[in-house]
Amino acid sequence: MSFTLLIAEDDPDQAKLLARLAAEAGFDVSSVADGDQALAELAATPPDALLTDLRLPGADGLALIAALREADAAAPVILATGYATAHNAVEAFHLGVMDVLFKPLELDALRLTLNACGKPWRSAAASTNSRRNSPRVARRRSSTARRRR
Repeated sequence: MSFTLLIAEDDPDQAKLLARLAAEAGFDVSSVADGDQALAELAATPPDALLTDLRLPGADGLALIAALREADAAAPVILATGYATAHNAVEAFHLGVMDVLFKPLELDALRLTLNACGKPWRSAAASTNSRRNSPRVARRRSSTARRRR
């Protein structure tokens, strides 16, 4: 099972860095360079999570967050910006972003946020697999089967 992350970033160097760090964190990454491309991708195949710049050509990051919320209200969203204002930050948090990162990005903060972004997916997958394969669950299954005989 893979966890997809859509990155909307118009700076090519920044987009490559974000994609590399997200891939290292275990995400399947898709990147777009403007807001209109991102809206098209969100409509076609909504990702499991979104990392977006605030200012993009075409639709801005807040429009992308709103569009993702229509498809999946619980999807983790990270907003990265070099142009944050109190108004933008409040609006972003009202739309349900999990974090606002300020540019220039601090790589350790970005890594922590990416790991936190993928935690629900990782822990759900791990608990499903570990519970299925747990010796305790296997013992319960076998003792239940014996009682039914």
